[in-house]
Amino acid sequence: MRRIEIAGRRDAERRPEQRDCEQSHGRRQLCPRSGGHVQNVERGHRRRTGLTLAAPVRHETTPMRACGLAGSLRKGSYNRALLRAAITVAPSGLDIEVFERLGEMPLYNADVEAAGDPEPVAALKAAIGAADALLIVTPEYNYGVPGVLKNAIDWASRPPSSSVLDGKPIALMGATPGRTGTARAQLALRQSFVFTRSPVLPGPEVLVAEAHEKFAPDGTLRDEATREHVRELLQRLVRWTERLRPR
Repeated sequence: MRRIEIAGRRDAERRPEQRDCEQSHGRRQLCPRSGGHVQNVERGHRRRTGLTLAAPVRHETTPMRACGLAGSLRKGSYNRALLRAAITVAPSGLDIEVFERLGEMPLYNADVEAAGDPEPVAALKAAIGAADALLIVTPEYNYGVPGVLKNAIDWASRPPSSSVLDGKPIALMGATPGRTGTARAQLALRQSFVFTRSPVLPGPEVLVAEAHEKFAPDGTLRDEATREHVRELLQRLVRWTERLRPR
């Protein structure tokens, strides 16, 4: 009896909002009125404090912006067509703005940089800096990244101490008539973005192989499975960017 009385007194001493939280959930966990701490989360989980359990929620009313880069200059490029397809399947709240001026950039030269960024380079940096995320669509040339795309990344990475790529969430995809779907080129890009400290979305990998069978003559992506893969990539890019957004 004495033990029951003590327990009852301790329960009475708890703050009303704390008792309400515990009784409504059947166990102690995150209560918005108790300072946002996680207490004794479900059995089998570690006790944490100062963390929230809910997924990040975007409160802004403005759409998320992604800067799109296609690593091919060819007018009928499958990768340019894949980037256009991404715009059509992008989830609500994501705007993809394509930067079309990679072909105007001079080859990276530190002497040119010392004299000031050429206007197309400044425009690229501004476009990446203004975007919440970066979407890169790359062909694969000789098992690697096309020179025009690598050149753009080299320019954007300068100066290393304040690069617009530092911390920028990135998603990759690519198309090729071959059977590897630009896997090697995408791997090379991931290695470059380690240096720039750019968090690249781990997956899903969108590797569009035998692209000539998946696009119509007018460049429309007609393969529904590929469209679904691109849609999933963009949905995950949104969530990836939200998770990495400074609080």
